[in-house]
Amino acid sequence: MEHFYSAETVKDVVVPIEPDLSKEKYFAAQLSDRAWHRVEVSNFIPCGDSSQAIVRYVDQGSSAMLSCTDLRPLHAQFRNLPCQAMAAGLAGLVPARGEWTPEDNYWFNNRVSGKQLVGRMVDVPDSSLTNMMV
Repeated sequence: MEHFYSAETVKDVVVPIEPDLSKEKYFAAQLSDRAWHRVEVSNFIPCGDSSQAIVRYVDQGSSAMLSCTDLRPLHAQFRNLPCQAMAAGLAGLVPARGEWTPEDNYWFNNRVSGKQLVGRMVDVPDSSLTNMMV
């Protein structure tokens, strides 16, 4: 994908993106590492020439808000591989005060970031492979 979107014949070609999810929701976009990745647009925020898109990097799991000018049409050769990232939650874990606070998230992230973890799947709600409990 990196080779395809960085090729001289493609890299400077900007195709206007029509902010219409009924027509297309998968695109290519660069992540902070400047490499090209597949994204799914969940919402477009129209704002004239500076429209934005809320995207999820389907193979990494992270989300971002990008300018529509940063999106490129996703070429057919990159559409066949299933999304590699899936949402997951921790089974049986509930917030002590009713909702997760930013402090809870910070505490948890500090303990797991950069570590290799092993999970065991205990449930797949609604038979959906995009969400699971580990």
